[in-house]
Amino acid sequence: MAVSPIKSVLVVARPRVRSFFEYVAPRVFDDAEIQYLSENRGDPDVFLDLMALFYQYNDSKKPCRELFNDADCEEMICRDRFLRTLSVEKAKVMIRSMSCAIDDVLSQIEPDVVLSIMTDNYIVFIFERLQMRRKKLYVGTVVSLLNGYSRLTRSGELWKCRAIADEEVEKVYSVLMAKNYRPDILKGVWIPQGYFQVIRAYFKEKVKNIVFPIMKRIKRDPLNFHYNCIHGIGATSDRLTKILTGQYYDENWECEAQKFDSNKTVLIPMQFNPESSIDYMCQNLEHINHDEIVIKIIKLIPKERLVLIKEHPAMVGKKDVEFYKRLKEFSNVKLIAPVENMRKVIDYCGHVITWSGSTGLEARLLGKHVM
Repeated sequence: MAVSPIKSVLVVARPRVRSFFEYVAPRVFDDAEIQYLSENRGDPDVFLDLMALFYQYNDSKKPCRELFNDADCEEMICRDRFLRTLSVEKAKVMIRSMSCAIDDVLSQIEPDVVLSIMTDNYIVFIFERLQMRRKKLYVGTVVSLLNGYSRLTRSGELWKCRAIADEEVEKVYSVLMAKNYRPDILKGVWIPQGYFQVIRAYFKEKVKNIVFPIMKRIKRDPLNFHYNCIHGIGATSDRLTKILTGQYYDENWECEAQKFDSNKTVLIPMQFNPESSIDYMCQNLEHINHDEIVIKIIKLIPKERLVLIKEHPAMVGKKDVEFYKRLKEFSNVKLIAPVENMRKVIDYCGHVITWSGSTGLEARLLGKHVM
């Protein structure tokens, strides 16, 4: 089957990842016209100000085109951490306005390919849906759990992009099996060490509470996803109670684990939450409520089995302690400090229950049962 040549590429890239796409896009689509767009108002070197167009629709009293039905809107609200904090009516107005703005953009340049990140907010979600509706290609990129690799995916689904030689598989496998293996994706995550750094994160959050409202006013961008979600929503060090979490970790977890056969031990590695691997990779919308589903799963596990819960390192100082208090109500649950070596924990467990992440892959390669 003949493949049509790619003549036009639209890159949707926020400032933090723009340099990556400026490097990749011309090398992959060397014969195509490449244009850039951003979710931030007034970004330089973009062919059109998307947010300005969004506000024209959002502030207008004229009705917007209905490009998505109620079920689609409900899904977007459920998956997007910003929209979840708003009234349903305001969220739907934003969806309609952004849909019309993005539809105008796609109609104006008719890109053969939209190149962006994996879906992680409602704006990218709309780009993906409208581009696919046009029967054109949307290519999302995401950092791989395998060091030195990237994945192509829209919302977590597997794309088979090329044939893999056995030699390459064996090389990657040997790296993954190293006792000290750590995904590069964690190297860019700041993990507070000790109370002093957690307190520092708390005060940094308070500074954001002052700076970001000012930035929204200066940029004339009050509904910007970044300014509204980088602080104050979900995983943030916004309360002093989140600092004093050491009391909830079970230092004796290993002694308890040694009493159980591994086939009677279940590991649930906690996810960083909220993030795209939960909000957009989950096919079942009910599973997006990560902490509640963890509690529900624990209730379904027989009391004679040991359940080890290991907190995600990047959630230090960010988790609501009410969740930890609920874990303490279960006599068969041990909460492990995030600094503990994950390979050591996996060795004690025959079963792993996870949403996504390197732990599930690592456990499966070690012969554990993974759900």
